[in-house]
Amino acid sequence: MTESLARQRVLGRMLEDPAYEARLRADPAALAREEGVTEGFVRGLAAIEPERVSAFRRSRVHKDEVREGKTPTKLGW
Repeated sequence: MTESLARQRVLGRMLEDPAYEARLRADPAALAREEGVTEGFVRGLAAIEPERVSAFRRSRVHKDEVREGKTPTKLGW
């Protein structure tokens, strides 16, 4: 797998999975080795404010609900 694909996978997992995000933030070097990406890339992701990642997740849930025709839940901003 190319590093570009590995980076996309890491970013996607970080945005989808709070437990993975916690691992990424706790030990960026280990996660970088495990995933085959540079430590600098993982440290850059870890530098994103947790509140921004949470806001992204809430927004995504809202958009999914709208697409499914459901009454969206409050975003909780």
